[in-house]
Amino acid sequence: MEESGENLGTAAASAPRGEMLRNIAETFGTRALLLGVNFAVSVATARMLLEEGRGLLAVAMFIGSVGIQLSGLGLHTSSVYFPARDRTLIGPVLANAMAVCLAAGLISAAGAAAVARLQPDLFSIDGSLLFLALLYIPVGQTITVTSNMLLGMKDVRAFNISTIGPPVILLALLCAAYFTGGATPVSALAMAIVSMIPLAAWGTARIARQASGRPEFSPALLKDMFSYGARAYAAAFPAFLVFRVDIILIFKYLGAAEAGIYSISVALAGLLRILPQVAGQIVHPKLCGMDSWDEKLALTKKTALGITAATLPAIAAAALLAKPLIVLFYGKAFATAAVPFLLTLPGIFAWNLQSVVGKILISDGYSGKIVVAWFAALAVNLGLNIALIPKIGLPGAAIAFSAALIALSAAILFIIFSTDRKMKRAGAPRASGGGAA
Repeated sequence: MEESGENLGTAAASAPRGEMLRNIAETFGTRALLLGVNFAVSVATARMLLEEGRGLLAVAMFIGSVGIQLSGLGLHTSSVYFPARDRTLIGPVLANAMAVCLAAGLISAAGAAAVARLQPDLFSIDGSLLFLALLYIPVGQTITVTSNMLLGMKDVRAFNISTIGPPVILLALLCAAYFTGGATPVSALAMAIVSMIPLAAWGTARIARQASGRPEFSPALLKDMFSYGARAYAAAFPAFLVFRVDIILIFKYLGAAEAGIYSISVALAGLLRILPQVAGQIVHPKLCGMDSWDEKLALTKKTALGITAATLPAIAAAALLAKPLIVLFYGKAFATAAVPFLLTLPGIFAWNLQSVVGKILISDGYSGKIVVAWFAALAVNLGLNIALIPKIGLPGAAIAFSAALIALSAAILFIIFSTDRKMKRAGAPRASGGGAA
């Protein structure tokens, strides 16, 4: 990766077909391995922590993940976009991203600590677990940004290593804990943090070596990064809450044990989202390098059809095997996770489709309509969760989850089709905007 100044999007479009297929095969292979590793991690934590411990760990992870989302400031998209468009920006993007990760991560951690002190009943977890949840924020933010930058730079193999590395290390640590006395929610979260640190450092060093010069902070570029990522940031937080807020509401209404059971449903549903997500991640830099809306739309349709054909059999198999597999791997204590898991599947299918087709809108600059769609989905999710969890328990949370994702996917498809119709009616040159909207 010595070709400084090369427009990476253009290079991707003209790359040899063999190289592109190799990257896709490696990435899907990594994600297949990630499926197994994440599954093993969820089994290990469930077996050692049991229902209540798993619920406390899920709440702590929620706190840390909220901090990551709040402190991201759109870097999860701008750190892909700018290196993909111009390799001379790798150094400044890295310097800007690290500065933001450190400052915003520490501010988010301090803010969460203040909230916990002023409202000690809000999270209802002990001080050690809360401290680790706050420490999770800057570490998690750093590895998120470095992984995204590696993807934008088309360093696909390094991206795969940075993605699979932490869960593999975590699984090894959990296995060691199992044979040396077990784990607690505190030690499990500490292991999760430790597992990320070496890959975050390695990814940062690898990016720095591929920069055309010494990474230097650039206020002008930072302004552009924030401009591009602003709407992505506005959409990212409600998106995060759509996927995670049910855990904290179950914890509040039903207690830690029920939250622990539901966390298994969420973990299994998350496994079904991994392969479509990687397809979207691979296609995103390629879309960023295209200027024609027609080209983007053709690639999006092709990818969406392939993902639909691949995920439908997996979802059907998961529906048939859910309960026996949950009992086999997690134990009878988690058997009731099967029903909410089944109820999440319609939403998972809708999300898998959206996670691919929505990249066309991200690559062309976030439309304000996407942000509105995410907030509408969050409103659906919150409203149904609050109404249904106290009445029917975990199935209510799963119904709210699916309803929100189906509504979101319908809205994203509508935005894409309406944009396409508008261009056809105007008879304008079918070139996309390319920048932030």
